[in-house]
Parts: sequence; structure tokens; C-alpha cells
Amino acid sequence: MGRAGDLAAAHFNVARLPADVVSAELYTDAGQPNHGVLAEQLDARRSLGDVVLDVFGTDRWLVTGSGRGAEAVVATLVQPGHRVLANEVYVSGRWWIERFGGRVDERLGLMDPGSGDEGFPVPDRCGFDDVAYVQLTLPRAQLGWRAGTPVSLEQVQGVRRWADRHLPGVPLVFDASRLWENAASFGTDAREFVDVADILLLSASKDIGAARGGLIVCRDDHEWSKLNEAARVLEGPNGWLTPDESQALADGLAAVSSGAVGLRQQETELLARGLQSLGVPISSWGCGSLFLDAQAWLPAVSSDQLPAQTLLAVIYLLTGWRGLGTSTDEAGQAPIVRLAVRDVGSTLRQALPEVARLAGQLRSGLRPIPRDRRAPYLQPAEPVDPSSWPPTPRRELSTPATWFVGRSQPGYEPERALTEAWGRLAPGAELRTGNRTIAILHSRLGGVSGVRSKTVIHALTIDEYLQDSAPREGIAVVDVGEPTRWLEAANLLDTPDAIWASTDEGGLLAVRHSSPLAAVLDEASLYTMSARLTPI
Repeated sequence: MGRAGDLAAAHFNVARLPADVVSAELYTDAGQPNHGVLAEQLDARRSLGDVVLDVFGTDRWLVTGSGRGAEAVVATLVQPGHRVLANEVYVSGRWWIERFGGRVDERLGLMDPGSGDEGFPVPDRCGFDDVAYVQLTLPRAQLGWRAGTPVSLEQVQGVRRWADRHLPGVPLVFDASRLWENAASFGTDAREFVDVADILLLSASKDIGAARGGLIVCRDDHEWSKLNEAARVLEGPNGWLTPDESQALADGLAAVSSGAVGLRQQETELLARGLQSLGVPISSWGCGSLFLDAQAWLPAVSSDQLPAQTLLAVIYLLTGWRGLGTSTDEAGQAPIVRLAVRDVGSTLRQALPEVARLAGQLRSGLRPIPRDRRAPYLQPAEPVDPSSWPPTPRRELSTPATWFVGRSQPGYEPERALTEAWGRLAPGAELRTGNRTIAILHSRLGGVSGVRSKTVIHALTIDEYLQDSAPREGIAVVDVGEPTRWLEAANLLDTPDAIWASTDEGGLLAVRHSSPLAAVLDEASLYTMSARLTPI
């Protein structure tokens, strides 16, 4: 079918492409590089606890299954009606803050270079009594005009002084997933940044380069017990990381703390500046990526013709790469495209000048068509002027799938996704289950409200489901024990809303398309699980 046909089948949205038609995944550089070998060369292998104590100066730390898990745990500090003051909160962290009833109050004045205290937000009429915490992301990573921009130690210390004066007792949280890159940008020791924070959260797959895991470091006695309890409920013991995965996290942390990330940061800057010298419009760089202003690449494409999604489609047609662009769900956001450098820097240097030349010739972009899924980043589209694009047959959206299915990492991902979904669908619903994990998660995520839902949730094992022939009102979810049994169970069981399994090796969640849970789970799986649900 070729790339043109594959793109048409995906309704001109590269996020909908199957992995086997993509030549390089450049939407993230998570997991790059692995510093384990360098860590062994630097020192004898040490335990994670020893490395954390050395790097962060505390023994109060928690491991989660992923960076999103760390974001979820820290977001539990937010109470309904509270806000988080921030220079930026990444989309998944923002989602969890909102899930717990709070909101993100982005104050770009927190990071105005050289502004001093006068650039910071001043107390408003109501003061700051509703602030749960202040969060700084170092460097800024969200798609936008200043993506990848590092934050200086002077700026961070200024925020610390301002918070101590106006918000005594309110914790200062750092998203430290790229802390070492941020520090290397200024030639500063990362420990100087660490000393300013009360709480640090990070994804182990970013600077650290581990395959899996997240980390929360708490230098604030007051919040430690809250975070510890939230991690126990939401993430389980040690985030369900294996001993090898924990050692990889320790090795990577030891390596970046010894300067391993500095060379990669320099290489990214040299690549970006080299491309700029060739006339390629690179908007900014950092976070292991190049950021492209889609409207600079597509000067003839109007702002209402999905410029970011259009540029991603052009890049895929010309190279086979899949990048990441501003979501159509984020109204008012700049149309920015991210290309992770990963290990293809030389290829980017060779290909992007020609891509920029051809993209600049495009006379029209894409227009959205009615959505078939609520999940973010999956807006289907079609060309405004088909003659501007390679000829492809028009394709209708496929018939709705029977199931949405997703694999999960070891741990509580299926249980957490289910309880979060019915907590939004039917807040305060009655739960009937013998599953202790689900019962505990329901108490945290079940959305207890002033007016209780009349919906009843039945969380059963497959044996319980088969033995109980009585009709069930409400929603039924069934634990089939092993992920490999789900298809057999789907054919055997005709009425459950969802089928799931959770094991030490990983799990699975499948939700019936006709279930009221389907749209809610599909929308949230990007944040509650390690992988999206896939329609089949």
C-alpha cells in the first residue's frame, strides 16, 4: 500500500499508524541511552538506596512503575478545589492533578529570565491559601514556543525565595526527569538544583535511560507519609520493578550524576544549530529533541488547517518517521512538532533540509473529520485539497471495534485504570468485590461524591462470574487470572463490560466497545496505563 496508503488508512494522523509501517519512532527519546555500561566503568555497582542517598541526600524515596505513576502519586497531594502553581506541568501530570479535583495554574512569570522577584505572581485577592504545591519542570518539555528551554539555578533559587515568603509550608516540587540535562546546559552541578527542592519526581526512562520505572524523592518530612501511603495504594511494592530493573535505575542514576548526559546535550545543540545554519527552521531544542514550529515549515497552510498534524503527515510521507505534535485537544496551543534525536542525529542532519524545502511548497493542510474515539492525539483528518497530496482512495472510518485491548506492565495498571474510569463514569458507585486491591483503589479513585451514584460495580473472578447465574444490574468486570486467557474468556462470557488480568510478568485490560466504560477508558488509558488501548 505504501506510505501514502498507510497514512490515508490512518486518516492522516501518524499516531494512528501501526508500528510496523514506521521506520523510526521519534515521538519520544524515552529509554535512550542506556548508561548501565558506563555506570559499571565509573564504579562498582551500588544499590539503588545507596545511589539515591548519594545523589539526593535523603533516604526518603519511592519507586514507581513509570514516570506517570510518579506523577499520579505526587498529584494525590492536591485536594478538590486546590491548584498547582507551575511554570509547566506535562500533560499526563496535569491530567492526574485534575483527576484529584485540582487545576494547574501556569504562571510563566515564575521563569522569566533575569526578572527577579518582580516576575513572579503576586498574591491575588484571595491569597494563596488554595495552593497545594509549586511545581517547576526542568527544562520545559511540553510542546510550545519554549520547549526544551533550560531553567537556571538563579531562577530556581528565586522561586524558592518567593515561595518561602508567600507560601510558607507549601512544598516546592521539581519534575526532575531531565534535571541533569538542564544542569549541563549551564555547566552547573545538578546537586545544586536538588538542594532547592522539597520533592523531586522523575521518569527513569528520560535522562537516566532505564527501560522502566519512576522515582519520587521527598526531602520534606511533612509530605513523606502522604506520598508513601499513596504509592502503596496506587503503585504497589517497589512499583513492581524486578531486581534487574531496579539495578538498571541505580546504574543510570549513578552515570548521569557523573556527567554522562552532558555529551548528549551538546550533540543535540550542535545538530540544531547546524540545521539552522542550513536554513532549516528549528524553533528550539532540548529534552533530547528538536522542536519545529509547524507554521514556519508550512507558510502557506492556514492556522485552522491543523498545521502540526499536517507537518507530521508530510514528515512521515517523506521519511517514514513518526514524531509528536500539538494535540488538537489543546485549544490555543502553538502548533509545535517534536522529533526526538535518539540515535539518528546524522540521518536528521541529512534529511531535514530537503523535508523543509518540500514542506514549504505545500499549499494547503488538513481538516478534522468527526471523531470516532475520545482518546487524545487521535483526531482523524482529511486533506483540504486532495490534489496537494499523493493520490489515495478515500477511506471511511472503520466499523467500531468489538473490544478495546491493551497490555500492561507488572503491577496494578488494569485495576487502577478500571477504578479510575468508573470513578468518573459513576462517582460514588457501590462496589461489590472480594478483591482487596480493587477495594482499596476504589476508596481512593472511586469518586465518592455528595450524591452517590445508583450504579453498582461488580468486580469478580472468572469462577465467581460463572458460578453466579443471577442477573446483575450495573457494571461487571472480570479477572481472568492470566492475560493469555482473555480471548477465550471473551468468547465464553457474553455480558461483562471488561476483562482483565494482572500478574508479576504483566497484565491485560480489555473493555467491550458497547460498555459505558469503553469511551472513558479509551480516553484515559494514555495516562492510567503504560500503553493505549487498541481497538480490535
